[in-house]
Amino acid sequence: MAYAPAGLATGGTAALMVESAGKMGEPITVVVTAFSPLLYTRDDSNTVLGWCEDTVSVITAESPALPGCLLHVYGSGLDLKTPAVAVVGGAVIEETAAGKLEGQPGLHELVFRLPAGLAEAAEVELKVVQGSLTSNTVAVPIRRQ
Repeated sequence: MAYAPAGLATGGTAALMVESAGKMGEPITVVVTAFSPLLYTRDDSNTVLGWCEDTVSVITAESPALPGCLLHVYGSGLDLKTPAVAVVGGAVIEETAAGKLEGQPGLHELVFRLPAGLAEAAEVELKVVQGSLTSNTVAVPIRRQ
């Protein structure tokens, strides 16, 4: 994760350089936006990093989310002044709450209720739309009823 100076103007590009082990990498050009939603995943599985409030367990293939549960997922790059909308299996969830996690700079939590009609799916796709920007797409394993 990289942090930009607070006064950096949006709408253009900037050069980004990464320092690792005392060595500076080659500059790359990045687009500067006020926000750019990103959802986190567990390991390399593309499974969303989150938990289901109904079961109080982390979402994994072995511990899937329940249809209709209140889901907490984690990401970054959100603008908390712009409404975020979760899209789960193609269904738009307008009632999505987003907030910062205290003591964790740049980390955001999104909370929304999964649609109850997901009982037939083994897994659904999740993405977040904020303004004209869309996050990466991650997988949410679903417990079949």
